[in-house]
Amino acid sequence: MVRYMHKQCESSGWMNRIECTDPSMLGVMIKLVDDQHSIHPPTLHPTVLEAMSLLDIAIAFTMSSEITSTLFRHMSPYQTEILVQPQGIKIPIVESMEDVIYLASTKKMRGASCIVRKERLVLVWSNSVENILPHGAELEKLLLETVSFALGILA
Repeated sequence: MVRYMHKQCESSGWMNRIECTDPSMLGVMIKLVDDQHSIHPPTLHPTVLEAMSLLDIAIAFTMSSEITSTLFRHMSPYQTEILVQPQGIKIPIVESMEDVIYLASTKKMRGASCIVRKERLVLVWSNSVENILPHGAELEKLLLETVSFALGILA
């Protein structure tokens, strides 16, 4: 199942290794019974795995795409969230995957995604394996709207 999800993320353009600072950060994790996890690729960076594990969710993946790359180029270095208008949806921005680990370990991580500045990726998660792909597609749409608005392009 985890390999299938990874392949779906790749075919959606969400695992673009060229747009990511460290391709070992790109992958999928599914929670199994007894706090075990299935990951793909097997070489998924330990920091990402720890962050995903601490979120205590059913599934998570890291997203890196042309859209996220454009978003990072246009973000302010002090920006702490992306506000998607007119929906009013806020997507938090954290400095690094280590910050995700800290926030998840202190139960301060909210929502179902966050933008990770240092690693130039978006961490996406869900409590439902079935909902992760539609959630990723909706998030990508929101990010595209944000980037289009910032660049003055009609989406």
